[in-house]
Amino acid sequence: MINWLQKHAAEQSHSTCIEFQGHVYSFSQTLALSEHLASIMIDRFRLRKNEIFAFCFYNSPGTIFCYLACWISGITALPMNPRFEFYEIRDVLMEFKPKILVVDLARIDHALHELALTTQTILIDYASLMEDLIAVHEEDVVLPPTEDLNSQTIHLTSGSEGRYKGCMHDLKQLTAYAEDRAEDMGYRNSDKMLIVLSLNHAFAFSFQLLPALVLGIPMIILPKFDEHAVMQAILETNATTICLLPTMAYILAETKEQYLMPKHFLRSAIIAGDSLPDSMNMTIHTAFGFYPMIGLGMTECYGYTLNREPEKYRGSVGLPLQNFHIRIAKNGEILVRGTGVMLEYWQNPPATKAALKNGWLHTGDLGYIDKNSRLWFKGRLKKVIVTGGSKISPGQVENALYDYPGVIEAAVIAQKDPILSEVPIAFVAMHEIGEVTEQKIKDFLVKKLADYKIPHRIIILSELPKISVGKIDYQRLENLLNGPEQNAA
Repeated sequence: MINWLQKHAAEQSHSTCIEFQGHVYSFSQTLALSEHLASIMIDRFRLRKNEIFAFCFYNSPGTIFCYLACWISGITALPMNPRFEFYEIRDVLMEFKPKILVVDLARIDHALHELALTTQTILIDYASLMEDLIAVHEEDVVLPPTEDLNSQTIHLTSGSEGRYKGCMHDLKQLTAYAEDRAEDMGYRNSDKMLIVLSLNHAFAFSFQLLPALVLGIPMIILPKFDEHAVMQAILETNATTICLLPTMAYILAETKEQYLMPKHFLRSAIIAGDSLPDSMNMTIHTAFGFYPMIGLGMTECYGYTLNREPEKYRGSVGLPLQNFHIRIAKNGEILVRGTGVMLEYWQNPPATKAALKNGWLHTGDLGYIDKNSRLWFKGRLKKVIVTGGSKISPGQVENALYDYPGVIEAAVIAQKDPILSEVPIAFVAMHEIGEVTEQKIKDFLVKKLADYKIPHRIIILSELPKISVGKIDYQRLENLLNGPEQNAA
C-alpha cells in the first residue's frame, strides 16, 4: 500500500488526496505526515514491530495517517468504533492491551485513565497529536527500512457472544485486496469519493480507503454521517461515488427533497450491511437517478460480493469479487475463501478454528446461488442484531443489563423495523420490581453502551419464560413481542 502512495506522491505530488472541513492534503503531504507519525511512534512512543497502536476518534485525515504510519513502521493498527463508551473501550483495553490509544480525551471518563494504568496503555490526545504532525519538516523524518515490515491490522467484531474478537489481516493481504478492488468495483480515475461511514470499520476501509489509495483518487471525508452535511458535500464537492448503510441511503433519499438539486455528479452508491427492501431501492432510484449497487461482506473477510447490475438483478448481492470464491453449505450457510479472508482471530484459537475450516470462512449468513452464479442473501444463522447496518451483540447488551441493581435475568432479541431493518428489544426479570422503570434502566445503559445498542424497549417481568432444561425461551419472548401469528409468518 505504501508503494502506491509513494507512486502517487511522485507522479502527482500536488494532486488532492484528502479533503476535510475546508483543508486539502496532497499525496506528498499525506505521505510526509504519515511518515512523521511513524517516526513519532518509534522514537517518542517507543513502539516496536507488532506492538498495538489503537485509535478511537471520528473520521479525519488523522485516521488515514494512523493506518499508513502503522503500515510504514510495522506496528499493528487497532481502529476502534468512535461511538464506543467507557465500558466498551474498557473491554477492548483489557482484551488487547494496546501500548498506545489515541482518543479524544475531552470525552473520556477519568476512570479510563485509571484503567490505562492497569493495562499499561498510554493515552494520547488526538488533537494534540495532530498539532504535532502539522509541524512536520520532511528532512527531520528518519525511518528504518520498511522491507519485510509486513504489519498487521486488527478490525474488531463482537460476534454473537459479546466478547470482542480481532480479525487479523497483514499488509500483503490488504495490498492484494486493494489492487483487486481497484479493478473490479467500477471506480474511475476521474472519481471523487465521498466517505461518510467510519473508516475504523471494515466497510468504508475495504470498499473505499483501500481502492482509493491504489487508484490515487481524492477522498472527501466527513467526520460521521449527517444527512444535511452529506447533501451539502454532494452539492459543493462534485462527489461522484459514496458508500452507505441501508438506513443512511433511505434517509438521504428522503432528505434530497429539501434541496434544490437540478444537477449533481453522484453516479453510484454502494450499500452493504444488510439487505435492501425493493421499496427502498426504488426510493433511492427516484431521488438520485440510479439504483444502488448492493454488496455483502463481514469484518472477517471484508466485502466479497457486489451487484454491479442492480437495475437487472434487483435484490441480489451480486457476483463474487475477484479472487473470492463462494459456496453454500448443506444448511444454507455462505462459505467464503479468498484474498480478503482474515489470517485468524487475534489470540483466539478456538474461535479461529470454529470460523475457518479447510480454508473456508463460515460466515454465519444464509443465502443461495442462482443459475447465473449470483448470490442472494436470505438471513443469518448467528444471533446478531443488525440495526441500520450496525451490528449489535445481544450478549453484550444482556451483560450490561445484568449490571443494573436487581436484574436477575436478561434477554435481548430483534424486532423488525421498516427503516432500521431490526432494533434491539430487551426483557428483564427483577428481584423486586418496586420503582424500577424502563427509562431508569435506559439511563443506566447510556454510559455502558453506544447509543445504537440501547434497547428501543425494555420490558420488565417478574420472571422470563424457560424451556424444559431451564434456559430462557427466546421463542416465547418473540411471541410475546410480536404475537405468534406474526412470528410464524
